[in-house]
Amino acid sequence: MMLGRTTTAVLGAAGLAFVGYCIYFDRKRRSDPLYKEKIREREYLPLTHSHVFLSRMIALFVVVFHIVHVATVV
Repeated sequence: MMLGRTTTAVLGAAGLAFVGYCIYFDRKRRSDPLYKEKIREREYLPLTHSHVFLSRMIALFVVVFHIVHVATVV
């Protein structure tokens, strides 16, 4: 597929702008004096009800999958 010159230039400029924004945002985030403190707070947050529910649903799915798999093999 051949792209036109204008299309290539627009896509290149958009990609360059995106990478520039990522670099800007990362530097702004890292220069925040409370950045490391926010990360530490997130690490020690207790699990919410939705996290507990999701982990239980995954465990239930695994159990059901194994039961169905064993039933189809035998």
